[in-house]
Amino acid sequence: MSIPRAVFLGPGTAVNIVLKADQGSGRLTTGKIKDLLTRGDHPRGIKVRLEDGQIGRVQSLANGSSLVAPENVPNQSSSKSLHEFKFQEDIRNQPQPPPAIERSLEDYIKIKPTKKGKPIKAQAEDVSGCSGSSHGEVLQRSLEKEFPSMDSSLIAAILSDSDDANGARSILQALTKS
Repeated sequence: MSIPRAVFLGPGTAVNIVLKADQGSGRLTTGKIKDLLTRGDHPRGIKVRLEDGQIGRVQSLANGSSLVAPENVPNQSSSKSLHEFKFQEDIRNQPQPPPAIERSLEDYIKIKPTKKGKPIKAQAEDVSGCSGSSHGEVLQRSLEKEFPSMDSSLIAAILSDSDDANGARSILQALTKS
């Protein structure tokens, strides 16, 4: 027997329901509907509250009931707008959306603007090679290897404040001893 549709159910209709606790066994409980708890049809049955307070999913109409819409219940769907039930439409019948634009991570990268015409330094440099590097960059790399426990930004700051490499080296040695 098929599960009754929502249009055939309403308060006062005698139904057989499966309680949540009885789902495994499939044991039916009979009663009269007090409230419909599910909007529209559901494949496992419409969830209802019986007059005695029990809640379950309708599996069939109780003996003596037939599949006719209850007359004492006003048509509930007429008072509700159609957009509330749009989720019930088959999406396969809907027009297909336009194809998605293919995007990559590059589309989300923000490029820093240049400062007054100065070129932007490359973010990723080849640390191991010295080709194309300035003397200061080579000196910083050698000091970073010599003082691996020091932060590279600290070494860069000390190098920019010092007059020569020996002055920066002596400051870094003093910092490592303390």
